[in-house]
Amino acid sequence: MKKKILSVIIMLVLCLFTLSGCNLFVRNDAKYYSQVVATYGDVTFTMEDLLNYDTVFRKNYTKYNLSTEELYKQMLNDMIDRRIMTDYIVASGYLNYDGMTFDQAYKEDITRDVYDQIRQELSTYEDEVRKELGIEEDEEEGEEEDEEDTNAETVFESEYERDYSADTFTLKFVHEKVEPDLTPAGEFYQIGDDEEFNRAVWTKYIKDLETKASREGKKDLTELGLFNARKDMWYQIMRQQKIIEIFTAKYMSEAVVNLEGATTSYRDNYLNDYKKYNIDTINSALNEAHRQAYIAAMAESPESVYYHIDDTFVQVQHILLSFGEGITGDGGLIDQWKTNHGYPTDDTTTPTDKQKSELQAYLDSLVSTIITEDGKSVDVLYNTIQTAVMTQSTLYNKADAFNDFIYDYSDPNSGSQNASFGYVVPVDEADGDNNLVEQFADGARTLYSQNANGGNMTYVVSEYGVHIIFNLGGVRNIIDPISIKNNGISAQKLWETRIYPLSEKSYFDELANSSFTQPDSSTELNVRLSNAKIEMKEKGIEITTYYYRMESLWK
Repeated sequence: MKKKILSVIIMLVLCLFTLSGCNLFVRNDAKYYSQVVATYGDVTFTMEDLLNYDTVFRKNYTKYNLSTEELYKQMLNDMIDRRIMTDYIVASGYLNYDGMTFDQAYKEDITRDVYDQIRQELSTYEDEVRKELGIEEDEEEGEEEDEEDTNAETVFESEYERDYSADTFTLKFVHEKVEPDLTPAGEFYQIGDDEEFNRAVWTKYIKDLETKASREGKKDLTELGLFNARKDMWYQIMRQQKIIEIFTAKYMSEAVVNLEGATTSYRDNYLNDYKKYNIDTINSALNEAHRQAYIAAMAESPESVYYHIDDTFVQVQHILLSFGEGITGDGGLIDQWKTNHGYPTDDTTTPTDKQKSELQAYLDSLVSTIITEDGKSVDVLYNTIQTAVMTQSTLYNKADAFNDFIYDYSDPNSGSQNASFGYVVPVDEADGDNNLVEQFADGARTLYSQNANGGNMTYVVSEYGVHIIFNLGGVRNIIDPISIKNNGISAQKLWETRIYPLSEKSYFDELANSSFTQPDSSTELNVRLSNAKIEMKEKGIEITTYYYRMESLWK
């Protein structure tokens, strides 16, 4: 009898071990998520805080090759530092606005950011709900952009703005003035007029919040309670983000731009290239060697050359309207014409001038086959571009007007949309063609011969299609070598001079980013963090981390 009772007891114990629903052997989720993983002073960080941080910021850590253990320890340390730094910045009063504390001034702004985050979360359910309800997604219509007046501003937008209140040329960093929007954020609402769709999305969202909260052992599982908890979680995260955002904007707007750094860099680069390329020596052989080195450098990377042998190259930009594949492809019309007319196609035979002329006449006859997506012929488009360009008053504005058409019409495979520097073509044909299409290079030289200062345009036809070419002028030095040697280069001159007429950067922008250390808001934030930790240490406040409580995350 005793053996039978003992057997039953053993079976019951084994049952306790094997039944997945047995409370004796299931983790107490409420306790697990609420356990403290770090503290300093009165501030505590729980496992839930860490996992929320992980959800929001994990993508920032993907570039680091960290083990799972290293990752979570780093996240915990960063979460602590973020809290210490942002609390310190607010406590210092640096972000007070017209006598209002940060939390008073930016409460509504942060709330709006929270609503945006929740709407983003809701959007992840939309495709699933559309499928369930059989709703087809409407195609979004592109927003109309305001047309810009290309004559309104002759100097392009720099990363810096001039301080006209200063007696001397002074630059400030371009930052929009940040002011809090005190308009009440109001109640949260979903975007869209389809109530059934919104309700289905919302139901799925709340259901997932309920599952998560239940797993974490939360008591309030009502819809309002779940939503408020989610809002509170996002509010703390977005509050810290707003503090960093406002601090960065304010700090950078108060920073001083180092003018001398850019001018020194330009002068050093210029003089270094001058030694390599100038042709003013008394040694003719050296002059020719320098000239050939300059031509080779321009063919390789023209944007990296600072000293130029004036007007050795003409700089152009172009729009390529490609022939159709049936014309240019293998066995296409052009190939067929060459075969039928005995046109040499191997590299060992050079076509005669007559053969070139006949091929060109045939290519010209194919121009009528090109029709743009919006139904324009080449002649109509060319006249449209010419009118837009030639009504501008300066080379900069003409280049900007031409640039608009590049993005709208040029073959995306031509590379013209993303060119960091205009195409450069040797003015003297004997210096080569930079591996450019012959008709294109000849067209550029013709434009230069008509106007060495640029601003005119034409179009030529090659086996690739029609090249509409705009002349940016001869490549020249913006300042003569004597002035450079005598420190005659000014920051103002660099700031007002584009790298080339279609560039979005001035020489100052280019050099300022690479030649000297700009005021760095990230460094300044680290300074604030360091100061905060010094104060904590002076007050005897220690940071305590409980890594052993996190081991379930990596074991």
